[in-house]
Amino acid sequence: EAQRSAARRSAAKRSVAKRGEARRSAAKRVEARQSAAKRGEARRGEAQRSAAKRSAAKRGEARRPVCCLAPEKVCCPGGRLLGRSLFSGRPNLASSKISYFIAIIYFIFTPFSNIKLKKRKDRIDNYSIFKVKLNYVRYWLETIWLTKEGYKNHIEPKVEIINEDIVRKLNKNYSSYIIALPHLGNWEFAIPMGKFLDLNLVAVAEPLDDEKILHWFTELREDLGCKIILGGKGQNTFERVKEFLKNGHHVCLLSERHVGKSGVGVEFFNQMAAFPKGPVSLSLDTQLPIVPAAFIKNGNKYQLHFGKPFIVPYFDNQAQSIQHGLKVLSKSLENLIKLDPNQWHSIQPVWTSEY
Repeated sequence: EAQRSAARRSAAKRSVAKRGEARRSAAKRVEARQSAAKRGEARRGEAQRSAAKRSAAKRGEARRPVCCLAPEKVCCPGGRLLGRSLFSGRPNLASSKISYFIAIIYFIFTPFSNIKLKKRKDRIDNYSIFKVKLNYVRYWLETIWLTKEGYKNHIEPKVEIINEDIVRKLNKNYSSYIIALPHLGNWEFAIPMGKFLDLNLVAVAEPLDDEKILHWFTELREDLGCKIILGGKGQNTFERVKEFLKNGHHVCLLSERHVGKSGVGVEFFNQMAAFPKGPVSLSLDTQLPIVPAAFIKNGNKYQLHFGKPFIVPYFDNQAQSIQHGLKVLSKSLENLIKLDPNQWHSIQPVWTSEY
């Protein structure tokens, strides 16, 4: 009996050992498959990026303007000299006659865009197509002018922060959160204020076809105080942003226009628009607040506005939670845009009827 009992125990141990070995082997196979899938995804992503670069290079060559036929060593110093002579370190010149001159040309030579934007006058009070395009030109001129030193000397003394207490209270309760912005005013001008507000800023930027312009934009924003994550297919942007939030960063996202012809439908100025779900999904997953914000010009001064923060709660399912969050975000961004609709220079389609 003792021998039989010992044999049964020995057999049971061997069976347990075999099952454990089988589980470990299965786990290794699953891990190997996942690793292979990740490598395959990385290779496909690299192939897509390479193809996109080749395609962009071909398009760039096809559309290359006459001024670019000059050597780069001539163009770059010439451009810097022209910029300095035009602006002389004073941003107000970017809003003077030169911006009106460029805006008039832009307005005249984009009639189809004017026709599409005309429909927005029915939705938004005091909306002027020419003023929108004028402010779009000013945004680019001011951004081209912008340097860290120029901002400190000419912009920062004129900035007023509206609802600063909201940010200070959030900083006491949260090490990180999401800042949602519309395409309103000049969001580049908001970056240096992050240091004053004790914010560790990170932003997601859409990849551009021209690598040199992309490098210039990235370098400018990081020099002003905001780390840049490049989005796009195959970049695993959502998980990367979540990691930054876990590590105490404040993530800035332009939130009222989806880059592609997709997005989640939400009512915006009483019409159905397509919003990106990124900010709301991040809040839902991390239970961190979203803070609506915008940086606008008010006469000769500048104002950095913060809206009421909110956290996206859990409902019966994820889709319902995201829809609720988008409704709150949409209304918050509406309120910011209403401060000056003509500084909302989102020329690209926003409402589903505009696609």
